[in-house]
Amino acid sequence: MGSIRVRLGALWAAARGRYYPHGTRRRRTYREAALALFGLAVLVPVLAIGWVLLTSPGAGRALLVIVGAVLLAFGSLVVFAQLDRLQPGRAPWLKVVLAWILAAPGAVAGVVLLVADLLRGSGGAARLQAGEVLWAEMPNDEDRGATSKVRPVVVVADEGDSVLVRWFTSQDKSQRHGYVEFTTAMQKQAGLDGVGHSTWLSGEARPLPRSAFRDPVGRVPAEVLHRRPS
Repeated sequence: MGSIRVRLGALWAAARGRYYPHGTRRRRTYREAALALFGLAVLVPVLAIGWVLLTSPGAGRALLVIVGAVLLAFGSLVVFAQLDRLQPGRAPWLKVVLAWILAAPGAVAGVVLLVADLLRGSGGAARLQAGEVLWAEMPNDEDRGATSKVRPVVVVADEGDSVLVRWFTSQDKSQRHGYVEFTTAMQKQAGLDGVGHSTWLSGEARPLPRSAFRDPVGRVPAEVLHRRPS
């Protein structure tokens, strides 16, 4: 471990232009390779974090992406240090390429877990179909989402990490625009038996995380789902 620290220290010093390993013939080439190696070691984790922030995946997937990127980037530094220890200063660009190839297995575990987490997050790759009725935990509008309530919802579109839904409410919305009235017969057809009074389906659609969904209930016919709210 001590020899790796020494080699990494020498590589860092070389990248800064302050030191070159003994026996180096092309100092400028070695310095450029060292700069490129350190640049990749910084760039890869930064790109991974940026991708996570832009795509906003689940916390588990985000952590696996970042850990895999760090293992690959800094693992390549360790591999380069070991290669350079065997032949100081020779063929630096070849060592950079070999270092990334040999360090790649360090991120395989993270990639495998990432794929498993993606499959698990999407319900084993089973996508929800438009018109499906499920119980889901919906944030309440009254307190801006500070609390939530489990209510039936209708799937509009499965977008992967989130699902676009319309929700049912038992409050009388007959005097408000943007709702479709569901009679007791329509409820029975959709699997919502036992309510005993009319409910209303919102015309607005909202995204919900996959973790918000509970038990499936039934289906809403396509003609009802596409009916324009009054």
